[in-house]
Amino acid sequence: MSGRQWFVAGLAVLIGVAIIAMPADAAGRKAKEPKATTPAAPLITLPEAAAKAVKDAFPSATTGLVKMVNEGGMMLYSVGLWEVMNEKTAVVSADGAIAAVKTPTAIGDIPEAAAKAIRNADEGAIVSKVEKVEVRAEVKDDAGTPKLVRCATPGTAYEGTLAKGYQIGRIKVAEDGKVLSPISWESKPPEPPVKARGGKGGGGKKKNK
Repeated sequence: MSGRQWFVAGLAVLIGVAIIAMPADAAGRKAKEPKATTPAAPLITLPEAAAKAVKDAFPSATTGLVKMVNEGGMMLYSVGLWEVMNEKTAVVSADGAIAAVKTPTAIGDIPEAAAKAIRNADEGAIVSKVEKVEVRAEVKDDAGTPKLVRCATPGTAYEGTLAKGYQIGRIKVAEDGKVLSPISWESKPPEPPVKARGGKGGGGKKKNK
């Protein structure tokens, strides 16, 4: 092999080593940037007394999502439950007092007076969910401090969830239609747009003939 051939062969080896040592984007393959992720909401853990009360009341139920809810100025725990394919929600205090048990129902299955009060809460809104509420304790004002007081006899109320644009409203009424908690609205973030796919009827670009 001549000196020129040795030089060319050596140069080729050096170029190959340099390409291998290059980062992926420099070698013609663009490195993927990490996708931005929305921080997850912190998980809420039930206090021991509250967890025991829920377990004792619903021994065969599977516990789901736990949230904090404001009931009459008092913060309580809302616990999603699944029991023999039935969905319900238990509202419980930190010291283990169950304030209410909510069960999804149809607006056509509740008293007409209660259904009318929910529908008339806002004429421009759509009723998206109705729950039958077994009221076991109520929040009472005790010298300016909210206090959970057990009911001598559990009562029944109905809670309606209404949707209007990017807002969600909730109202609670009695069986006779009396408003127990006036409708309150909170904003719901808009859902991201769905990207249409191409193809037949999918909005793809037509090829020029």
